[in-house]
Amino acid sequence: MKAGIFAAGMGSRVREAGWTVPKPLVKLQDRPLVRHVLDNLFRADIESVDILLNKESILDAVESYLLDVPEAGRIRTWRKTTTSSYESFCYIMDRLGDPPFLITTVDAIFHLEDLRDFLRIDAYPPSCMLALAVTDLVHDDTPLWVDCTTEGRVQRMGASASQKRYATAGVYLVLGDVRPFGGGKAFGALREFLGLLVQEGASVWAKRFPIAFDIDCPDDLRAAESVLQTHGQVH
Repeated sequence: MKAGIFAAGMGSRVREAGWTVPKPLVKLQDRPLVRHVLDNLFRADIESVDILLNKESILDAVESYLLDVPEAGRIRTWRKTTTSSYESFCYIMDRLGDPPFLITTVDAIFHLEDLRDFLRIDAYPPSCMLALAVTDLVHDDTPLWVDCTTEGRVQRMGASASQKRYATAGVYLVLGDVRPFGGGKAFGALREFLGLLVQEGASVWAKRFPIAFDIDCPDDLRAAESVLQTHGQVH
């Protein structure tokens, strides 16, 4: 299976926090975030990875870093400054071609065994078009809440979600062609598109990741360090 990582955001919160390196190179447990994600992907038998970086010169260091990793021959980088997370998601989908494939954000930190379980396609019904990693370890300021059945079928997302127990974790398993949904509308954010998928009746399923973080600021980094020290490494 192929995978994509999108890291096209400006990383404004990282800069505001005083970090001088781009987000993909921010270190967690002495390794860059992008290294954590790549380790998990390749150890889960992902064949190749496409990575989207924006055109800002600060991201040049990330591209240089990726050229020197042992798996460089299995990695393609793309440079495009997108206007939204939805545009980034679509751009990566176009690069990856026909599903199934995995897409993750560069700051999604999770355990390898949870990823392996998530990638078991036979665990989802044949009608499933998209699977979302969700977590009840919610620390985001603006979480995307997900209501789902006990079996895992997503029923509501975002403002319409009432349970507020699980939130998305930035990892997506695309099993069908979801691009026709939305009628070509340019969504302002990926969460808007995901909400429309569920609203229009697409078969979207959720899989719980007991430990999952998205690193946006020093507080997130400290929380991840603390949890991972207690529960072990992320791989």
